[in-house]
Parts: sequence; structure tokens; C-alpha cells
Amino acid sequence: MTGMTEGPDIPALPGYVPIKEAAQMIGLTEKRVYQYVQNGRFHAVRLGNMLALPLEEVQQFRPAPSGRTRLKAPRWRSYKSRGKLVATEIEVGIRPDRRERLLAKLQAIQPEEHTFSRNVARYILGCAESETIRILLIWKDTEMPDDTTKQQDILRFQHDFPELEWETAHYCSYDIYRHT
Repeated sequence: MTGMTEGPDIPALPGYVPIKEAAQMIGLTEKRVYQYVQNGRFHAVRLGNMLALPLEEVQQFRPAPSGRTRLKAPRWRSYKSRGKLVATEIEVGIRPDRRERLLAKLQAIQPEEHTFSRNVARYILGCAESETIRILLIWKDTEMPDDTTKQQDILRFQHDFPELEWETAHYCSYDIYRHT
């Protein structure tokens, strides 16, 4: 496959997409798509000096799950270590016409950013049909930061995400009775 190029002067074949476009559509590198062609996961056709993939195959592509596949669901547990798990949920609206920008910024969060002091888990949840997101922060009550530290972490997050309507955010605290 060396020496193959993709240029604007290559004729289009209905129902097929060039490797470069296919890679963008499914979120893989071109090199990985070429590997999938070599392994038979995609069935490519040659168009001049380039390869194209059936559009339907590209649209139906699903990456293999990373890690090992669970054979059975994890059991329900209770936290048993001298304390309990607690959660803070923040429901906050997305400002009009800011959804795409927000999602891009959320994807760009670096692993060491917005870790919220001493928590054990954090989730940012969204629904395509809703103009709100939910932020779920989970702590061990024995390791929870003081209110000032917790508030500073939230203020930093608010500052970095002005796409959200913080002035109308709803906060709720929960005790976690069972978890997996």
C-alpha cells in the first residue's frame, strides 16, 4: 500500500469513501484503517492509486471494546470501610448554541485537570435530548475535603466552563447505599 495517495482529482465512486474520509468518520488514524483493510475487517476497492471503502461498512463500523469483556455483571456492594460513600450531583443548563463547544472542551480535559480534591470518582453525564448536563462527584466521607476546598474546586470548574448556566445550577447531596 505504499505510494498510494489521495488527491482531489481522484474520481468518486458512489457508495464508497476514501481511506482518509473513512478514518475521520470513525475516529481512527489512516494507518489503523489501512491495518483493518490488511486484516480483512474492511473490504477496500482500488480507485486509481488509492483505496476506498464501502460507505455502508464505514457507517456500521464499531470498534472492539478495550480491555477484557465482562462475563457477568459486578455484584452490588455496600461500602464497609469505617465510613460511607457520598455523592454531590450538580445539574446545570447548557447555554444556547454552546453545546458543541462545551463537548469539545470536556473532551479536551487533561487527566490531571479538574480532579476535585480527594474524590473517588467523577462523571459528567449528558443526554442528546436535554439541554443540561449532570456532574456527579463521589467521595468517601472519611476523606472528603473541607467545604472551602470543595467550593474552590467547583469555582475553578465554573470558571473554565462558562458555556454552562451556573447561576441556575441545582446542587444535591446523596448518601450512597449500594454500588458496584
